[in-house]
Amino acid sequence: MKSHKVIYILSLCIWLSIASCSSKKGCADPNAINYKANAKIDDGLCEYANTFAILKPIVTLKALFNETSGLEWIQGNVWTFGDSGNPATIWTIDTGNGNYNELITFTGGINVDWEDISDDSNHIYIGDIGNNYGDRVDQAIYVIPIIDTSILKKNNKTNFDLIHYSYPDQTDFRKNALNNYDAEALVYIDNYLYIFTKRHGDLHTHLYQIPAQPGTYVATLLGRFDSKGIITGVDISPNKKTMVLTGFNPISNNAFLWVFRDLAIPSLLETKKILVDLGPRTNLNVGQIEAVTFVNNDSILISNENYKNIQPSLYGLNISAIK
Repeated sequence: MKSHKVIYILSLCIWLSIASCSSKKGCADPNAINYKANAKIDDGLCEYANTFAILKPIVTLKALFNETSGLEWIQGNVWTFGDSGNPATIWTIDTGNGNYNELITFTGGINVDWEDISDDSNHIYIGDIGNNYGDRVDQAIYVIPIIDTSILKKNNKTNFDLIHYSYPDQTDFRKNALNNYDAEALVYIDNYLYIFTKRHGDLHTHLYQIPAQPGTYVATLLGRFDSKGIITGVDISPNKKTMVLTGFNPISNNAFLWVFRDLAIPSLLETKKILVDLGPRTNLNVGQIEAVTFVNNDSILISNENYKNIQPSLYGLNISAIK
């Protein structure tokens, strides 16, 4: 009787082992670039690289925007700023002549390395998150109430609150140009701020989350993603169903756009991803792509900074056909 029980248990173990192997998770779509032939259960992480897009030039920007680094569409205006070494000021872009219309100066603010901008209808968030050498311990996010944009014609200045944060997995703060804790992409979603890092070492990105409230936090690492290059900007559509990431590959020298469809919040990486080739950074209609913002659910604006004598410009792209 005992021998029958032993045989049954062994058979059950073998069956469970086979079942486990046969139900391996992964991308089950053969059209995806990360297709796994042995995947029996689709994990929703398929990536697609079969799209090329041509950006539509809108306006060449004035020299003031040579280092434009972030974009955000707020109350019918597109806001931007310069990165490290520029004043602690944000401007609206005049899409007719490439100059600025309005500006806000952050009283007492310091632009160590401002890289991205986002908003939640009530507040503007400016990410002082650039970390070229991985040695910063003072990353911050500026928070100002959007109501302050109504005082522009009075004094063009505003006070602010700060969010400070650190990365939970960073232990080495020595200078290193190939560090994995640089960042240029920040977006607000449902009371949280999400940061996509620039991993110079492996050309991937890590996704971190922090509360969108003034204070000091240790960021939460949510996931990892093979971004095929350096991520320079991010935004989410008004209906929260689509997210876009801009970037470039320093090896191929091509700029790209990742389009994420059917977002699952906060699991932003667990969804369909389409890689869109925008062409070489040396192309006059591409350049060094730095920032992106949604105007509506289908249309985005993209900007580039001055790169190898390619002037900064504002471009448009309709992504409705990218699915």
